[in-house]
Amino acid sequence: MLKRIRIRNFRSLKDNFVLNFEENMTLIVGENDAGKTTLVDAIKVILQGKKVELDDFSYGTNELEIELELGERTYLSNHFYEGTNITSKIYLIMTHEKLNSIKNLVNTEEFIENIENFKYLKNKADWLNIGYRSNTGFNTLKSNIITRVDELLTGDNPSCFESKLPNENVYFLDGKHFEDVSLLINELYFREKRKSIWSEPINEVETIEIAIRSKLSEYASTIRSNINDGGIKDKIKEFLPGLTEIAVTSDFETKDLNISVNVRMLEGDKEISIAKKGDGTKRRITMALLDYQNDENEGKSIYILDEADTHLHVKAQLELINVLNEFIDVNKQVVITTHSPFFINACKPQQIRLLKNYNNISCVKYIQRDNEVNQILRNIGIENTYLFFAKKILIVEGETEEKFIPIIYERVYGTNLYSNLIKIINVKGIKNVPGFARAILELNSSDNIYSLIDNDAEEETIELIDSLGLDANHKFQIGTKEFEDSFDPSIIYNCWKVYVENSNRRLGDNWTETEIRAKRDECLANNAKFSKKLRELNSGCQKKLDKITLGIALGDNCSLEELDERILNLLSLLRA
Repeated sequence: MLKRIRIRNFRSLKDNFVLNFEENMTLIVGENDAGKTTLVDAIKVILQGKKVELDDFSYGTNELEIELELGERTYLSNHFYEGTNITSKIYLIMTHEKLNSIKNLVNTEEFIENIENFKYLKNKADWLNIGYRSNTGFNTLKSNIITRVDELLTGDNPSCFESKLPNENVYFLDGKHFEDVSLLINELYFREKRKSIWSEPINEVETIEIAIRSKLSEYASTIRSNINDGGIKDKIKEFLPGLTEIAVTSDFETKDLNISVNVRMLEGDKEISIAKKGDGTKRRITMALLDYQNDENEGKSIYILDEADTHLHVKAQLELINVLNEFIDVNKQVVITTHSPFFINACKPQQIRLLKNYNNISCVKYIQRDNEVNQILRNIGIENTYLFFAKKILIVEGETEEKFIPIIYERVYGTNLYSNLIKIINVKGIKNVPGFARAILELNSSDNIYSLIDNDAEEETIELIDSLGLDANHKFQIGTKEFEDSFDPSIIYNCWKVYVENSNRRLGDNWTETEIRAKRDECLANNAKFSKKLRELNSGCQKKLDKITLGIALGDNCSLEELDERILNLLSLLRA
C-alpha cells in the first residue's frame, strides 16, 4: 500500500514536497493548478512507468526525484537531463530485515520448485536487479538471489540499489473511465492481465514467456545455420578475413500488452446503444462494474481516481462514495483527487490533503491525526469544505452572534456570507483548546481569522483566541458585557415586536422599550446577564425568546443606520 511520496523538481512539486497517505482513503483537494494531477502523474512514473519528459522538470532544474514508499519497500526514481537527453534510473531501498526475510524464505526446505515459487524468485530477482534468461534454472536463480542478498547485507542499512519498476495491483481511473464502459473494463479487468499474461502456464513446466523465448531461440538457431551454411559467411569473409561464425540470438521484453477492449451490451442479437443512454444509466453501469470488481478482487489493491467525479451528478457522486467505502472495508486503498464538496464532506478531516500553489510551487496542508480534535470539529458542525477552503473564519461564543452576523452581512452586501467562503465557528464548550487551535492553524493563516466575543467570555475561549495569535485589530468585543447589550433598547424592542407579529403571534404585555431599558441598566450596574433578563420580559408572548431567535430578529429587522460602527468594521474586514 502507498505510505508516503517525496517529490523534488517535478513540475510544481519541488523543494522536497512530501505527502503521507492514509491506509484506507486519502482525498487530494485544491484549486485548479494546485498540483493534484501532477501528483497523480508522479505516482504513475513509478507505478506505471510513465515516461518523464523535458517539460516535467521544474523550471531551471535538470534533475528530478520521485520517492515512493510502498509498505516495507521504497522506490526512488531519478531523472537527469543534459541537452535534450534524459537519463532515468529506478532504485529500490530495502531494510536489511526485509532482505533477510527473503533469504530465509528461499532457503527453507519447503521452498521447492514449482511455478508459483519460480514466479516468486523472478519477482525478487527483478527487485534485486538480477538478470535471468528463459532457461535459467530454479536453483541457479535461488542461489543468485541469496548471493545478492548477502552482498547487500554487508553494506549500509537500508540498502539502495538499481531495480525494476514495482509490480503493484494498482488501478488508475479518471472521468473518462466513468463515461466509457470499454475503457473501465479494460482498466479493471485487463490491466493485470496485460502484465501477467506472460507468466500464464501452458503446461506443468512452461509459461507463455518461456514458450515464446524457446520459439525465438529455435528460430534464431535456424537463421544462424542458414547464414553460416548458405554461403553468406564466405562472402562476408572477403571483408572480414578472421570471421569464423556469425552468431544470432534473440530476446524480447515482457512489456504490457496493448489490448483493445470493446464492450457491447446485447438484447438478444441486437446491440443496446449505450452512447444514446442518459448519463444516469452510464454512471449506474460503471458503479455496478466497480462494485463487482470489489467483490471479485480479494487481494490488496490500490485505486487512484483522478477527478472521477467530473460530470457526475450529485446522486451518482454519493453512490460512488458508498462504493469506495465498501472498497476500504475490505482492505483496499483509495486515493482520490476531487473538487466535489460531497466527497470532501463525506470524509474525516484527517483523510484530506489540501494542495495549494504559491508562485508555481505546490505545498500540502493537512490536519494531524487526532481523534479528539476530529470529534470536536464534527460536534461544532464544521464542514470539511469550510475547514479546508474558508477564506475568512469568524470565531464567536454565542448563538445570538452566530445567527445575527450572516443575516446582517447579506443585508449589507446583498450576498450570502457562506457563498463567499466565510465560516462562523461557535466555539462555546470547546475543552481541547490547544488541539482545536492547532487544527485551525494547520490549514489557515491567523491573518484570515477574526473573533467576536463577549467581555465576559469563558476562560477557554480567551485561551483559544490567545492560542490563535490574532492581531488586536482582528479581535472584537462588542457590548459592555454581552453582545446583546450593544443594541439600543429601542432597537431590541422594535426588532422582537416585528419578528413576533410577522409570525402571527401575540406580543407579551411586559415587552416595552421602557422595561427593556430598565433591565439593561440594571444588568450593567450589577454585572448580570442582559440576555437572561430579557426573557423575563417576554412572559405572555406566544413566541419563545432565546439567543437564537433574538439573533434572527435583530438581523432581520434592525436599522442598518443604527448599527454599531464596530459591527460594520467587522463585516468590512470579512468581505475584504
